[in-house]
Amino acid sequence: MEHQERGIHAGKIVVGTPGPDVLTGTPADDLIVGLAGDDVLTGLAGDDLISGGRGNDVLNGGAGDDLLIGGKGDDVVNGDAGRDLLEGSAGNDVVNGGRGDDTLDGGSGSDVVRGEAGDDLAVYVASE
Repeated sequence: MEHQERGIHAGKIVVGTPGPDVLTGTPADDLIVGLAGDDVLTGLAGDDLISGGRGNDVLNGGAGDDLLIGGKGDDVVNGDAGRDLLEGSAGNDVVNGGRGDDTLDGGSGSDVVRGEAGDDLAVYVASE
């Protein structure tokens, strides 16, 4: 596996509230954190790190090489172009890869994982 350096460069740090939020990043590399609530988090271009936190969230990666982590709740995690790492975490999640070569991990729960275009790697955890 090829090593990818990830970091936040020249973007914004956007943090939500305990309630529902609609947060959008910039074309640069952003850190977007939803906290609690049912959030819609969108990264746009750039290599973004997006974390949903608690709640039933929708995470949208955008055009960069993104790291999206759904958190607790039933989340929808959407990659786009780029080499994305997409994690549903706890809950019954839907994880969509997008156009790049992605790594998709639904986490625990009854998840739907779709690789879409590109050479994708899906990670599955057997339930007991």
